[in-house]
Amino acid sequence: MPGLGFDDSGVTLNGIPFSQASAAEKWRVSLALGMAANPDLRIMQVRDGPLLGSEAMRIVAEMAAEKDYQVWVEVVDESGEVGITIEDGQVRSA
Repeated sequence: MPGLGFDDSGVTLNGIPFSQASAAEKWRVSLALGMAANPDLRIMQVRDGPLLGSEAMRIVAEMAAEKDYQVWVEVVDESGEVGITIEDGQVRSA
């Protein structure tokens, strides 16, 4: 991952501590590392979907399209119009 490094304080991104990187930068690095770790599977799951802002969701979508990955993002939606619902291990019909 370009810009990723190590120094005496730990992991860095573009010369600054990784902990000080923006959420979008952290998502980009995390996805890139996950994709590189298992390039044959081509599926990733994001469990913190409700915490993602629009910029992070855009990054996820762009990287998935660029690398030909499926990314399954958990979201909270009470309308029942988004995604699928799995309840007690079964797909629930709408």
